[in-house]
Amino acid sequence: PLLAEARSLCRAGAALWRRARGEASAEDPASLRRTWLQMMRQSLSGVYEGPEGAWLRALRCAVLARLCPEPTAEVQQRLLKRVAWEQGGKPGSDAPCRGQVLVLPLGVFTCWQTLLLVGACRWLGA
Repeated sequence: PLLAEARSLCRAGAALWRRARGEASAEDPASLRRTWLQMMRQSLSGVYEGPEGAWLRALRCAVLARLCPEPTAEVQQRLLKRVAWEQGGKPGSDAPCRGQVLVLPLGVFTCWQTLLLVGACRWLGA
């Protein structure tokens, strides 16, 4: 059920991205893959305009984290805080996160997958 929920979250993110661009939502795997590739390319471009700016910064952090060969626990913690605070609050702030609490069991997702899911949850308000 947890992986299915993560897939559902990723589909919802792709649908929101497509709607924001006036495109029809498509559920087939090829369309979802193309949409996510568009989001990742945009996140790496350095252009963070519009309502998705915070999401793109969080996604960039997750994409680049995947390239880190062996992130230490400290690095993972800093990345997680950065992604969590990209969409409200300030990195390094001790202010509590508003909204629902997100719980991701350890060992189910890799570090970069966790960063992506946290960023997507914050973006979608899930």
